[in-house]
Amino acid sequence: MAVKPEESKAALVGKTIEHVRERLSGPQADQVEQFVAAYYADAAPEDLHELDLYGAALAHWQFLQQRQPGRDEGPRLHAEHRRARLAVHA
Repeated sequence: MAVKPEESKAALVGKTIEHVRERLSGPQADQVEQFVAAYYADAAPEDLHELDLYGAALAHWQFLQQRQPGRDEGPRLHAEHRRARLAVHA
């Protein structure tokens, strides 16, 4: 029996959230869990199979935590809630 792409994606994201729960605690774990779910919500299932989903999401989470709104320091990441709409502004 073949696994449907959306089921495979749900399993990968679920495993990523398990990693969050194993490695983080308290309110930060709750926030990162929500971030991971939103981060991969519109990703195509076939794009997720060979990636370190936990590492990618956590790296972007940490980047967002360092960024101070209103300060013009270095490149900014602008992501829209549409597939393949990512721009880096210098």
